[in-house]
Amino acid sequence: MELGFVLSALKRRWWVIVATTVIFALMSGVAFGQSTTTYRSDSVLLVVPNSQGGVLQSFGDSDRYIASQLAAMESETFHGRIAEQVGNGETASSVKRAISLSNQGNSDVVNVTVLTDSPTRSEAIAATFAQEYIVTLTESSDVDQDELSARLDMELEDLSRRIEELNSVLADAVDRFLPQLVEGVPIDPAFVDPETTTERDLLALEFEQLLIQKIALERGGEVQVNSAILQPASDASTPFVESSALEIAAVIAAGFVLGCVIALMWARFSSLVADSAMVSEILDQPIAATVPRVRRLGAHPVDTINDPPEHLREPMGRLAVAADASSPITRPSRIVVAGAQRMSGTTTLAMLLASEFIASGERVVLIDADPKSDDLTAVMGAPDLTFDEVGGADLQAYDGHAMVMVGPGVPGESLPRSEVATFLSEVGWDSHVVIVDAGSVLSSAMTVDLCEAADSVLLAVPTRHQRVASLQAVARIVTRRDLLVVETEPTRRAFRVAATEVAAEPAQ
Repeated sequence: MELGFVLSALKRRWWVIVATTVIFALMSGVAFGQSTTTYRSDSVLLVVPNSQGGVLQSFGDSDRYIASQLAAMESETFHGRIAEQVGNGETASSVKRAISLSNQGNSDVVNVTVLTDSPTRSEAIAATFAQEYIVTLTESSDVDQDELSARLDMELEDLSRRIEELNSVLADAVDRFLPQLVEGVPIDPAFVDPETTTERDLLALEFEQLLIQKIALERGGEVQVNSAILQPASDASTPFVESSALEIAAVIAAGFVLGCVIALMWARFSSLVADSAMVSEILDQPIAATVPRVRRLGAHPVDTINDPPEHLREPMGRLAVAADASSPITRPSRIVVAGAQRMSGTTTLAMLLASEFIASGERVVLIDADPKSDDLTAVMGAPDLTFDEVGGADLQAYDGHAMVMVGPGVPGESLPRSEVATFLSEVGWDSHVVIVDAGSVLSSAMTVDLCEAADSVLLAVPTRHQRVASLQAVARIVTRRDLLVVETEPTRRAFRVAATEVAAEPAQ
């Protein structure tokens, strides 16, 4: 999407962004609106593997051991043991919600943080957690010692049996040499059967080492718990206020982003044109001017002629110059104001243009030729001339008028298509400018004929409410390439006033 399209879409549907942001803000207020006051206690544990005989048990690396111990600390079974020790209605679930664990990087230190609604409760859980962890390791080491002791007993028994068997073999070997013994000369078994003797000696050495390990184990020096409590439980008397500002800000930001996405998608798939660039692309014409909505004209529409708003005079001045420059100097300028669809603001635009020419000292013929609406006639009052009176009229009789109003003779009457060219050639010879309010291009073929016969055409396009299909139809029907495209912001309904509300005298 182009940046211009994005900005236009966001500007057009700003209320969607505001609505989603407000909704998400309310939701975040309900979910995180109140700050929570809790009490925090911390305990610190040194977590290292147990040792056997003064040597640490192999566990790959420290990080893996820490990870395995953290998993054990977070188990429901361990939490249940803590709840049982603390009491006061604690459960495994309540302990789990209160505790959070963290490991300092590249260290064997585990921080245990406890947050509850009571300082006593926080300290009790933190202290019990640390103590119960060491107790659990001790119980596990006791089990390891029992298993190791049983294994050593089995190995010692097996070695003793094998040594006895080898001693029996050596005794038999020595007995064969007894008849040849010389009194006082011993027989060395290593000389008689060296292999058996060596095997027996090795087994005896292994037996001695296992026996030493067995004795050390019975004295409690074999399997040792090296983990320790560095801090049992910190003081929790100071309340810890946990603010939800970040959560609320994140939810509001998410609502804003979602609103922007909805606005962009709405613009992308809407049946309405997205922005001025799309209008120019469809019509293959630049935007000549933008005429904003004039709110006070709804109550006092004739003010458009008598005293147009200051901020409209600059764009209307440019339009008047551009329209008049397209006309020959030998006759009045014939300017048609048409709309890209119904309710495009052609009546207001025609009156504003007439006001601009009158302010420049020009005499204006203002014609209500909209076949679907009599808004211009309703605003300006009864016409000075009707369609059928123009041909034989002497406009010199209206010397005191800065503007001559021409409209249908009876309600509902429209200008016949066959007389469009003749009508434009006859009207306003004694004036300087002829301005025709032709209504929507799509309302009547007569409007199309007026556009083709005019010297210049102001095409009113209500960009904010303009349908793409209607604008595309206008681009196919109106073939001239010198359109003055005017962006308008008309009211939802055309203004109507009684003829008695119009100023008694036409604008001078």
